[in-house]
Amino acid sequence: LKVDQHGHIIERTSYYGNQVTSLADIFTADINALYLKELNEALRTQKTVSFEFNTQEKEVSQFFEARVVPLNEHHALILTRDITRAKQTQEELKDTQALKQVIFDTLSDGVITINDRGVIILSNDVTGKIFGYDTQELIGEKLEKIMPDYFKPLHAKSFERYTKTGEKKLHSWTSLELPGLHKSGHEIPLEISFGETFANGKRIFSGILRDISSRKKNEETLKSTTTRLQNLIKTIQAGVLVEDENRHVVLCNDQFCQMFSIPAPADSLIGMDCSNAADQSKELFKDPDLFVSRIHDLLLKREIAVNEECELHNGQVYARDYVPIFIDNEYRGHLWLYRDVSEAKQIQNDLLRAKQLAE
Repeated sequence: LKVDQHGHIIERTSYYGNQVTSLADIFTADINALYLKELNEALRTQKTVSFEFNTQEKEVSQFFEARVVPLNEHHALILTRDITRAKQTQEELKDTQALKQVIFDTLSDGVITINDRGVIILSNDVTGKIFGYDTQELIGEKLEKIMPDYFKPLHAKSFERYTKTGEKKLHSWTSLELPGLHKSGHEIPLEISFGETFANGKRIFSGILRDISSRKKNEETLKSTTTRLQNLIKTIQAGVLVEDENRHVVLCNDQFCQMFSIPAPADSLIGMDCSNAADQSKELFKDPDLFVSRIHDLLLKREIAVNEECELHNGQVYARDYVPIFIDNEYRGHLWLYRDVSEAKQIQNDLLRAKQLAE
């Protein structure tokens, strides 16, 4: 539209029709007043003025962008376009960004992003807590700030090589265990997964990291406990076999291998599947089927059994204990303990016969 300083239309496109003579014929009073205000401003300053407004009809909102372009001191062009869809897209984008921010802020793991110079450009609150910093303290710092000194040269060399050549030293960037440096100076064991992408044509790297200090401490405790237990069962005068909930060997001693004629050192059995072990050893026993069925019964019931006698073909007698292992009420495996009680059994039988003869 070409209008004068009073909003009267001088020239128009066919879109508006010939009946329209002024802005007041097109717009409501409040919008017309807005147009006249901006029109006067454009004519006064002789500079283009842009503004937005919206209309409401039957609960449907429409958004428009208007530009007033001064032609001279008394006339101007008015250009108006519908920006409803653009506004809707903008709102949807805001909602999406807000959702992303909520997810970002509520993740239980740390999230950190660096640019192609290794500078931290984004991190969440969890990252700050892991390393002992306020979140904003890390922004703008080099990633090396949260690395131990001995690890920095290796990282710098690998990072430079990859950004220049694309050459990876690691086959995977998932669930890596790497050291971190706390603000107080102590080292933190971390599990990190990271990847790369491009934003606005620039390469960035993002990582998800987790403090695994507790897990490492538990692993060390378990390792220490396992070592002590291994040393114990190596010297115990009984055959010991510990299986996990999937019947894989966790611990075993040489005495067990000797008692069941297994031609291998006990350590070589660690991790092996024992699902068919009873069938493989049953021929050693006087009643093979009973030996197998009783083991299956014990595994099914998961109840402690003590001093069950198992007679072998050669006359030996083993006493068997079965102990299911529960941790926090969750079944995690079981322990088998076999003792050779043949001599004690023979003495018991001899005493019984002597008593019978005496009577």
